[in-house]
Amino acid sequence: MKTKNLFGILMLFLFTFAFISCDKEDEEGRKITDYKEYVLTVASEMRPGLMLAEGPDFLKEVYPVKKENSEEWDALGGIGGFEFEKGYEYRIKIS
Repeated sequence: MKTKNLFGILMLFLFTFAFISCDKEDEEGRKITDYKEYVLTVASEMRPGLMLAEGPDFLKEVYPVKKENSEEWDALGGIGGFEFEKGYEYRIKIS
């Protein structure tokens, strides 16, 4: 009787361990957290703006941008991979 109980406990432990070690994240690959996409409207002209830095703040040409469903324009110092041409207003998707 003790052998039967011991065997049952051992099998329960093995099934539990096997179930826990099978993780869907391993099958799907690594997941990215806090990933967000935005649609920005970039104005047709760059404007002088104040850039905040760890050292002294400085003036620089910035992109006036606004997020979708917003009426306020914000200043953005740079957009990686974006080639700006003056005179065109852009709608871009960033992440």
